[in-house]
Amino acid sequence: MSSARSEVPTQRGLEATSLTQVRTDSMALCPACGGRRLTSIAMTLTDGSPVDFTSCHTCEYKTWLQNGKALDIDVVLAKAQKHK
Repeated sequence: MSSARSEVPTQRGLEATSLTQVRTDSMALCPACGGRRLTSIAMTLTDGSPVDFTSCHTCEYKTWLQNGKALDIDVVLAKAQKHK
């Protein structure tokens, strides 16, 4: 039984990551340290609020944006809380 692995082609200007390929020439910069190793995801909090979460792999800076405005962590936690 042979084990075949498929190779994922990489393109110039792309940096391979674990799940996706990200263009390194157009990445945002961390506002705290200027790092380029950011993870950004769109999510919906428990109360239904859509937010964009960004985390820096270099300095661990984190931010949640709603409609382009930064949310304080206390607001995020309140919006993410399940009410019984």
